[in-house]
Amino acid sequence: MLRGIEYVAVENGYQVLLGDTENDEDSEASYTEILKQRLADGMILLTARMKEEKLVEMAKSYPIVLGCEYYENESIPSVTIDNISSARKLTDHLINLGHTRIGHITGPMNVILSKDRLKGYLQALSTKQIESQSLLIQEGDFTYDSGYKQMIKLLSLENPPTAVFAASDQMAMGAIKAAKSRNYRVPEDVVVVGFDNIEMSSIFEPSITTIAQPKFSLGKKAMELLLNIIDSNNSLIQKQYVLNDELIIRESCGANYEKH
Repeated sequence: MLRGIEYVAVENGYQVLLGDTENDEDSEASYTEILKQRLADGMILLTARMKEEKLVEMAKSYPIVLGCEYYENESIPSVTIDNISSARKLTDHLINLGHTRIGHITGPMNVILSKDRLKGYLQALSTKQIESQSLLIQEGDFTYDSGYKQMIKLLSLENPPTAVFAASDQMAMGAIKAAKSRNYRVPEDVVVVGFDNIEMSSIFEPSITTIAQPKFSLGKKAMELLLNIIDSNNSLIQKQYVLNDELIIRESCGANYEKH
């Protein structure tokens, strides 16, 4: 995404200042001071951990765009994918491979992306009349370590899942490591899929079936939207843009390589 943001920024005579908040609300708030002091013309937040009402109030006075995340009432302009549809597509793929006992390792449930991916997973099960079970849903935090820990919990069940959908590739990698530590073969004994198509997912062993987000296009669109806000003084007709994703099928699901 950053490459896409910078590409449009440079094309339009802007420089990009990068900041890593490490998903910390206070750290995120400190960067908004740059806007308040007029040291930047606008801000793109790839994650939003500040309280919604506070950020919405800021967006009334300063150009702000959400990249990846969004608010349901479209109170702040955003660029994202349809995470519900993406998660449903990924879960459908597992069901089509014959799995009915599918575990899900969510992201943090105070994040809308996590809620949407869980919703898509549940919708896919419901459509195929597969009963969802709370024991098969474990909350992670998008990190490798949380994927490992939650996978251990799933595999420790009396009747463990035959497939696990992790809401990020990092968690999928941790889940695969956990499975191997318990002498499970992936994908022969348990299938694992992820989300995001990070660079490591294609070279991990086994390579990870995942959802690819159009990162460069998301970044470009977010920056274009921010420039439109700056130029139009916050008067936008369309505030939310949803881009297409892609299902990338690799070794970790036990199916042949292909794209959908």
